[in-house]
Amino acid sequence: MGDHGAMGIIKKLVFATLPLLLLALLAAIAGEAFLRTRYDGTAAINGVTQWQTAEWGNLTYHWDIYHPILGWTNLPGYKSTDDIPFDVTINSQGLRGTKEYANEPPDGIQRVLVFGDSTVFGEEVDDHETVPAILETKMAGVEVLNLGVHGYGLGQAALRLEEEGFALEPDIVVVVYLTYGFLRDRLPNFFHAKPTFQLADGALRIGNVPVPEFSREPWVARHSYAVAWMWGWNNQRKPMTSRRLGDQLAVTSAILDRIQASCSDRGVPLTLVHITSWHALAQVNTDAVERRRIAVIRRMLRKRDVDFLDLFPILHEQYLQFGSELVAPQGHWNARGNRLIAERIAAHLVERERTLGSRATTRVSASAPRVPRPPLMTNLGGT
Repeated sequence: MGDHGAMGIIKKLVFATLPLLLLALLAAIAGEAFLRTRYDGTAAINGVTQWQTAEWGNLTYHWDIYHPILGWTNLPGYKSTDDIPFDVTINSQGLRGTKEYANEPPDGIQRVLVFGDSTVFGEEVDDHETVPAILETKMAGVEVLNLGVHGYGLGQAALRLEEEGFALEPDIVVVVYLTYGFLRDRLPNFFHAKPTFQLADGALRIGNVPVPEFSREPWVARHSYAVAWMWGWNNQRKPMTSRRLGDQLAVTSAILDRIQASCSDRGVPLTLVHITSWHALAQVNTDAVERRRIAVIRRMLRKRDVDFLDLFPILHEQYLQFGSELVAPQGHWNARGNRLIAERIAAHLVERERTLGSRATTRVSASAPRVPRPPLMTNLGGT
């Protein structure tokens, strides 16, 4: 076959495939455009950005700082300016709020440490409107420290408890568990690079530590919405299949074992609080699969030998009654929603202590013996 014949075949192939290529290109452009109208940034799809420039919607997290074990934490001494629509203060210890804390609480005061993700940190609300800040007003004789960090999974909360929490001499530890927060634990990135949590031969294994300072996801996955969606499907949506859900919850159970053991070893009471997001509640009424998933998660939490407060029923009830009145613009609970959560936690902690009797201090500590604390009391009339 001569050169002219070969060129003719090539031209025919090009002309035959060109319409298909153009259709594929148009479909890609249309998909990219659609996703850009639906999501506020690629991180809203796959939770991945470089840690220095983490963004969600119209918010840039200027208070994030790299941490080699936790992945990231709150920037000590940060004070927000007019660049975000709510007041954020981080004290010198990296805790959300305007107060500074001694290594031990004052005599006669019980110290409660609250761990969790953006719900505990107080995304989209001012310093005095976070769950821990409101909780402190609802209980007499306590100080409540906010150790929440946006984007944290349960594993990162466990590590922060060990790395920083116990040094603050808590009398009570409260861990707030978001329904789908467990999906973050096995990922090497969520907002920023982070530690991974896996099971190996039945034992919990922590990987990706020291945490790299930059995301390992390709550049295109952080800038193309279509690629981010496909990447997010592999990393986050696919694990929600029935079998993988069980695998994920097995990791969650191992992390909870670790938290319980570390608290028990130090004689510190632990309370686990289950909350859920407004987005999950919006799906529950119309999606049977969503209802079954949440039922599985709640059942796993209830079966554990730990003091447990399940706020899903009350949040669902309030959602049906008030809808978006409890929700901030980007989907977090607003000040009113946080007040509801804090009031239920306060009542639960007081009832728990009343049932068990006033507890003398039995914590394992290198410091001098602590003065026994007075019993907890609610102050539900507080503001």
